[in-house]
Amino acid sequence: EGGGPGGPYAGGGDGGTGNPAEGSHATANTGGGGGAGSGGGDRNGGDGGSGIVIVRYQIGFEKSAKETGGNVTFSSSGTFTIPGSYPTINAQVLVVAGGGAGGTRHGGGGGGGGVLLLPQANSTIPNGATYSVVIGAGGFSGQGGLDANSGSNSTFGPPSSAAGPTHLIAVG
Repeated sequence: EGGGPGGPYAGGGDGGTGNPAEGSHATANTGGGGGAGSGGGDRNGGDGGSGIVIVRYQIGFEKSAKETGGNVTFSSSGTFTIPGSYPTINAQVLVVAGGGAGGTRHGGGGGGGGVLLLPQANSTIPNGATYSVVIGAGGFSGQGGLDANSGSNSTFGPPSSAAGPTHLIAVG
């Protein structure tokens, strides 16, 4: 089994289990690849899973203990803004692209989307900054024997006017 509904692995679709059979779609927001179709008759592969962006940061310090921090998960495109009242923060950013669709008939399963991790020690986000977040779509399966499609890129980055850091791009 793949990672589709009920599968044990991270988001990939199950391959077709009959002759012929359709491949299953990957789980949304995992970047998993779609399952392959099996047998004759141009059985379609499954669609790839969409990507995800997760931003993790420390909120602040108390005298006696560290505050835990925040996690912001983007399952659709949007913006990430640090309020002006917060200090400049170090953030850990995970960017996952959309996964590829599974092949038709006797094709293979789709590949997982690219992954990019920016460690917390390497990123500084100033207060009041706004970052754009784009979530890549999963690839669409090839219908009727046509080629399956790759997933789309997911990105996290500052406005083009910012001096840095540059955009993070996970390739689909």
